[in-house]
Amino acid sequence: MIKNVIEIPVFSANTALADAVFGDKYSEYPQFRFLEYHIDDERSIFFYLLNNVPQVADELFLDQIIQMAPFSFLVVDPLEEIRQSATGEICRMYFEQFETPMFFIVLTNDEELKNNFENEPLVAENNIKIILADPEGKDILKSVLKEAFNQIIPQAQ
Repeated sequence: MIKNVIEIPVFSANTALADAVFGDKYSEYPQFRFLEYHIDDERSIFFYLLNNVPQVADELFLDQIIQMAPFSFLVVDPLEEIRQSATGEICRMYFEQFETPMFFIVLTNDEELKNNFENEPLVAENNIKIILADPEGKDILKSVLKEAFNQIIPQAQ
């Protein structure tokens, strides 16, 4: 049976934070970690977890995935200074190459931190959306996906 698959790239400068959202049951490859999220028997989401933005020819297939994805995720430390961090560098490199929308996943419930991120020039200039994820939540990934898809696919009024 052929499945319907959506492929979503995930960036993170901090593997432990990415694991908090996506878990640690993934397959390891030289350029990325791979996770399949089963929605049902006919649909899945493939996540490609990356520590940096692809730049070399042998990562060309990742470029294609990013360009075809509905969006990308970037898992962000809630206390990180974006401008002067590895996360900021990932953002700059990403938006130099791609136009695919990006969501920051921030593991916090603190609305003030969300406002701080939204006011960052790098975030505002690139129209990055912020998703707060409850670090104590039981299914963080499901709630993050629901919020991201609700933001990119307008609901019928």
